[in-house]
Amino acid sequence: MDKTFPAGWAIATLALIAYFFIAILLTGEVSLSVTVLLLVLVIGFLTYKLKFRRLRNLELIMRMYTDFTGTLERIKEGVAEDEARRRAAADRERQVLMQRESRRADRPKESSTADKKYTEMIERRVRESRSNQDKREGTNETES
Repeated sequence: MDKTFPAGWAIATLALIAYFFIAILLTGEVSLSVTVLLLVLVIGFLTYKLKFRRLRNLELIMRMYTDFTGTLERIKEGVAEDEARRRAAADRERQVLMQRESRRADRPKESSTADKKYTEMIERRVRESRSNQDKREGTNETES
C-alpha cells in the first residue's frame, strides 16, 4: 500500500469493512468483531509506520553513504593533488640542480689559470733543482 498505488488503500478498507460486516452477521456480537478489527488496524498502522521509519532510516543511510563516498573521493583527489605537487616540486628541484651543474661545466674555471701559473712555477723549480743536482753530481764525479 504505497503512495504510488492509492487503490491498495481502497482495497484494504473494503476488505476490513467486509470483515466487520461478516463477523457481525456470523457471531451476532459487535464487540468481538470490533476488538479484532481494532487489533488488525493497530497492527497495520504499526507495520506501516515501521516500514516508513525504515525507509526514512534507509534514506538517511543512503544519504550518509553518498556523503561518505563523496568525502572519500575528495580525500583521494586531495592526495592525488598533493602527490602531483610533490612530484612537480621534485622535478623542478632536479631540473634546477641539472641547470646548476651544466652552468658549472660551461663556465670557464678561474682557478684553472691560477693552477697553471703555480704548476709552471713548480715545474720550473723542479727543473732547476734537477739541473742543480746534475751539476753537483757532475762536479762530484770529476773530483773523485
